[in-house]
Amino acid sequence: MAEDLDKPLLDPENFNRDNIDLEHLPLNEVFEQLRTSAQGLSSEDAEVRLKIFGPNKLEEKTVITVLKFV
Repeated sequence: MAEDLDKPLLDPENFNRDNIDLEHLPLNEVFEQLRTSAQGLSSEDAEVRLKIFGPNKLEEKTVITVLKFV
């Protein structure tokens, strides 16, 4: 499966998550779009994707405590 990651769908510069509605696709199509399976990624595939996309992380939002109470 790692060799499939060269295909354009997973190119981080051209990947447009707005064009892929994974929430409403049948499960088998979701696996196809993400190039995975119900068993998940192999360690090799996970390493390749980590190199392409980097680690998962949440954006931190700065909250000014004083304004929160105003």
